[in-house]
Amino acid sequence: MNKLFKNLMFVALIGAAASCGSHTDDECANDIDVSDVKVNAPIVRLDNEMFEYKKDAASFTKFMDKYPLFSEVFLQRKHTSEDEILCQHMVKLLNSPYLDTLHTETENYFGNLADVQSDLNKAFAHIKYYYPNFQEPKVYSMVSGFSTDVFVSDSMVVIGLDHFLREHTRYKPQMLPDYIQRRMVRSSIVPMIAMTTSNKYSAQSPDPADMLANMISWGQTYYFMKKVMPCTPDSVIIGYTGQEMKEVEENKAVIWKHFVNQKLFFTNDHFVTTKYIGERPHTFEIGEKCPGRIGRWLGWQIVKKYAEDRKLSLPEVMKLNNAKQVFEEAKYKP
Repeated sequence: MNKLFKNLMFVALIGAAASCGSHTDDECANDIDVSDVKVNAPIVRLDNEMFEYKKDAASFTKFMDKYPLFSEVFLQRKHTSEDEILCQHMVKLLNSPYLDTLHTETENYFGNLADVQSDLNKAFAHIKYYYPNFQEPKVYSMVSGFSTDVFVSDSMVVIGLDHFLREHTRYKPQMLPDYIQRRMVRSSIVPMIAMTTSNKYSAQSPDPADMLANMISWGQTYYFMKKVMPCTPDSVIIGYTGQEMKEVEENKAVIWKHFVNQKLFFTNDHFVTTKYIGERPHTFEIGEKCPGRIGRWLGWQIVKKYAEDRKLSLPEVMKLNNAKQVFEEAKYKP
């Protein structure tokens, strides 16, 4: 059963990841016209401006006064005596050679962020098309010292650009495994924002031990992402390399058979569910080349079939809250 996955040849991750960044006309075939949807979400480049306020605590207080939303929501400014401690910490951080190097590397690699801004505007326009009451959040970029990749709240998005430098920096996030680091590229910034934004529209909050509920919930998340970023390759949406995506598509019957034979769909064993839903480099139970999080991918296929067969709108899909019903009525089988 595992022969197909186990005998597949290794493909360099860098080359595969690079191949994920482009899209084809077929991927955009079902795109909707959002040209009349007005979006106003300029990325405010705090990754540059913060360094202008690194002289002392008084100087950084001026920065916080200038950007109250960022300071209160992200930096957690409290307008108390604790602010002095916060300012001193930030000044020390901004003056460290480590962060100064990351700042220079970020500026050199990302330039004016025109590509990220363009992708963000398109994604927000699509969200606004499906959800007319959607209010674009304030968007800030910064150098976080690898403390933040993407932060999303109802009112604000913060992008830690240094997390997406990959081979363009001499430093690496110490607590992030290599198999996660390799998908932290600039083309994944906006998909990560879309993924987190989807949470506000989801009707599900599954028990971590419930395999099927988690599969369908993640399926809704990826369905949302694909709808608001229709020209983005599936590999970028889910965070697989191009080669991993190809292998999964070619072996989807193997994956399905494994879930059926092992009676995985209705398990409530937290340990088992985590093996197929959680972060892992590979799903070794299926095969050495089967990527991790394969249960999420399978849930995406089930949700997609259920939605397309019934011609549901995106809001209707996100309101689905009966995972068993979706699974049984989708009748998905590769």
